[in-house]
Amino acid sequence: VPVISLGESSMLFACQYGQKVGIITINPRFIPGHEHQVRKYGLQDRVTGIHALEFEPGQILAAFDNPDRLQQVADEFTRQAEPLVAAGVDVLIPAGGIPMLLFSQIQGFRVAGAPVLNGLPVALRMTELAIEMRQAFGLEVSRTTDFIQPPDDILDEFLTHPKL
Repeated sequence: VPVISLGESSMLFACQYGQKVGIITINPRFIPGHEHQVRKYGLQDRVTGIHALEFEPGQILAAFDNPDRLQQVADEFTRQAEPLVAAGVDVLIPAGGIPMLLFSQIQGFRVAGAPVLNGLPVALRMTELAIEMRQAFGLEVSRTTDFIQPPDDILDEFLTHPKL
């Protein structure tokens, strides 16, 4: 079964719902990591903007039990998303499981008409689909080039004596 990435599965799924995708992370320090993911997945022409809120993870977590805080986070998300939509973004991705889960509390969350994707169920269904495809059709991860599996002796050494 392949490794299922929340970011990759969200971006690929979003590409089916719109031509241009925007990502909004919770803090500017995460922008370089998301830019790296976009390049790694070859989605530079589809993910056309990455913006950031000014929150720490704990501040987002606090919004789960506080409707006023949830509204504050959603309002800030909207402020960051509006310029992306004005620039042509069709689908918005809140980067990370915590904001995705938080915004799942807002049924049909949209910004200026652009849907806000909850990638958590997408990653779950992609995992389930990968298992079903293997069981039903024998589909396995490619073991050529980037995904080549190391020889058994190297794998055994790593598993028995990991060097941290």
